[in-house]
Amino acid sequence: MSKSGPPIYFQQVIQIFNFLDLLFPQRCIFCGKIMPPGGKICAGCKTDAYLIGPDICPKCGRDAGKCSCAEDAGALCFDSCIAPFYYTGSAKSAILRFKFQGLPQNGPFLAKFIYDRIEEKYSGLNFDFISFVPSHPEKKKARGYNQSEILAINAAKYLCLPLEGEVLVKTANKTPQHELTRAERFKNIAGTFSAPKPRTVSGKKILLIDDILTTGSTLGECAKTLKAAGAEEVRAAVFAATNII
Repeated sequence: MSKSGPPIYFQQVIQIFNFLDLLFPQRCIFCGKIMPPGGKICAGCKTDAYLIGPDICPKCGRDAGKCSCAEDAGALCFDSCIAPFYYTGSAKSAILRFKFQGLPQNGPFLAKFIYDRIEEKYSGLNFDFISFVPSHPEKKKARGYNQSEILAINAAKYLCLPLEGEVLVKTANKTPQHELTRAERFKNIAGTFSAPKPRTVSGKKILLIDDILTTGSTLGECAKTLKAAGAEEVRAAVFAATNII
């Protein structure tokens, strides 16, 4: 091989990729700002993402003392939930872009943050499989994908755990939760899921993935449904948790 530089073929490949970077520049996963080649998250978003600290509520995963789990205990049927970020600033921008702007390719990068939090907070736990909060078929068809499913697929890869994708089914397409008040959310989501594979669920410890924790009503209803089908334990992990609403 010549010491003057890479072979002509590789020089041509490099030129092609440089040209593609000009046509389709890498953008910050969080805000969409154009990044240098190889960049994933800009400096501004790194400082604007509000991380949840190490001392957390054992139920909802928010900073200890900053939740209302006591008043919602009866509806929060999951054993625990964790999240790397609060749903504000650049973390909020990241999940909204992923969810509503047709960017499923951002899923693996966002799932890596969930994986890191799982490794930190669930390191001593054993799960039989990973699943996710399902979308109603009509909503999934309209959007083209279920964002929670994409996060779960990638989290399962990082964790080397099996993925079970049909242990929960959403049977009713009601008013979107984000359009409702706190009290309305718990009523709206009640009875909207079924567990069609009780043999798969029975006696299992399940890690359930979703995008955002707000009131906990959706994850709580999912956990309730899985436990009614025989699940031994249902813990959750999400990308971001809101401040209490």
